[in-house]
Amino acid sequence: MGESRRYKKKQVDRSGFLRPARRPRPTRKRGWGLTGLLLVLAILGYVFLFGDNGYLREREVRKEMAALEDEIAVLLLEGEELRADIAELEQGGLELERVGREQLGLIQEGEISYRLVPAQKEGWALDR
Repeated sequence: MGESRRYKKKQVDRSGFLRPARRPRPTRKRGWGLTGLLLVLAILGYVFLFGDNGYLREREVRKEMAALEDEIAVLLLEGEELRADIAELEQGGLELERVGREQLGLIQEGEISYRLVPAQKEGWALDR
C-alpha cells in the first residue's frame, strides 16, 4: 500500500538535522483576501459618503443650520425693534398721536380734516 499523508518522510538539511517537509504555498487565498478587503473598503466608503448620516448629508445639514441661525438673528433684531416701538407708544403721547393720524386717519375733537383729491383728467366737468 501507499504511504499515508500523515507520515511523510522527513528531509535532512545540510547540518544533519531533520526538518519537516515543505508544504505547498496557497496562491489563490491572497487574491480573495485582497478582493474582500477592497470590497469592504468600498462599502464603508459608500456608507461614509452617501449614507443617511454620511459626510454629504452632514454638510447639507450644517448649511441648513447656518441659514436658520441667520434667520433667527434677523427675527431677534425685528423683535427688539418692535419692543422699542411698543415702549415708545406706551410712554409718549406724541408718538401715539402721530401713528393715529398717519396710519389710521384719526383727528381730535374740534379739528377739521381736509382731504386732497387728485386733479381730474382734461375734458371732464369739474362743476355739476
